[in-house]
Amino acid sequence: MNKIAIDLAKRFEGYSEKVYFCPAGIPSAGWGHAFQHGEKPIPLPPELAEIYLNKDLQGAENALYRLSPLIIKETESRQAALIDFIFNLGAGRYAISTLRKMVQALDWEAAKTQIVKWIFATNPKTGKAGKLPGLILRRNTEAYLLGGTS
Repeated sequence: MNKIAIDLAKRFEGYSEKVYFCPAGIPSAGWGHAFQHGEKPIPLPPELAEIYLNKDLQGAENALYRLSPLIIKETESRQAALIDFIFNLGAGRYAISTLRKMVQALDWEAAKTQIVKWIFATNPKTGKAGKLPGLILRRNTEAYLLGGTS
């Protein structure tokens, strides 16, 4: 598992043993584990939260390699940025994104421009989308990592 991706997820998700609702209204716990439809939201003590985080990040990494196989030859930092993006937003959004097209073309400057656009979340109560400061910081960090640093 990509250590940088683990650090990113922990940094931006924070830890909560108790179930909470993320800004998109999805029940979550641990290090940002989003409980899927049909999955009972439960508190995640530290040991269990680590298991869920590793499983979730492994799923994001697998999706990245399936959707953008050329990424395997890129730096750990670039891989981590995209694993974190998929962990945060899901493989479905990545699959249809212009970001993915730029990654496929190995156009890292364009990929950096695309990734920082993903800073909006829809408030489930109002239905209105707004920029989230946490997403701005997260996307800027991912963009920096796409620059190819190791």
